[in-house]
Amino acid sequence: MNSVPWTRKYEDLAQIEQRAPVRRVLANDLAKVLDTAVEAEFDACQIRYNATSTTTGTFHTDGTDTETCTSALNRYHVKTIYDYLWNDLNAPPYFPESDDYAAVVSQNAARGIFNDCETVQMYTKFPMAGEIGRYSQVRLAKSNHGLSNAMGNGSAYGEAYFFGNNTVMEGLAVAPIVIPKEVADFQRSRGLAWYAILGYKCYWATDPDNTIVKYGSA
Repeated sequence: MNSVPWTRKYEDLAQIEQRAPVRRVLANDLAKVLDTAVEAEFDACQIRYNATSTTTGTFHTDGTDTETCTSALNRYHVKTIYDYLWNDLNAPPYFPESDDYAAVVSQNAARGIFNDCETVQMYTKFPMAGEIGRYSQVRLAKSNHGLSNAMGNGSAYGEAYFFGNNTVMEGLAVAPIVIPKEVADFQRSRGLAWYAILGYKCYWATDPDNTIVKYGSA
């Protein structure tokens, strides 16, 4: 939960509308909080991929990164992780209509794939919320909430998660409440807030049939 209080005097004397900026700030805060909470559950996945060079990498199935990442995310690693999801995990695609998996990447991970795919037509865009492109049947979205942007050798690389369907579920003790409350009038004081009563849990956190692969580092 978070809130922004103000006084009625402040609102009455203001020369610009006050509620819209507050709503934008609270919506941004809400996104950061929920993204960070979901990432914590993604990090419970058992399958880890450590890139040991630009053309080699190792999968670990015990939930532990045991090797230091020495390569930015690139075409080779994306294709290798896709093959593992499809052939080894038999993970159901996130987008069944196209057999595409999804990925959430940090800025440095996004920069790595951008640098490796600068040739025209190698990288294509599709309409998914936050999506930055698609390569080798993996559609990538970028986030700066929760994911490390400084991991691996020299802290030069960024984390990423690749996944199919049935990844992280929203668990609730009560009915979902994720809403910006309307302005509450406390006579001289007013405020706007968001609040949520919820939790998240990885579907197959300790199952070998996990549908999430983390691109990480020891």
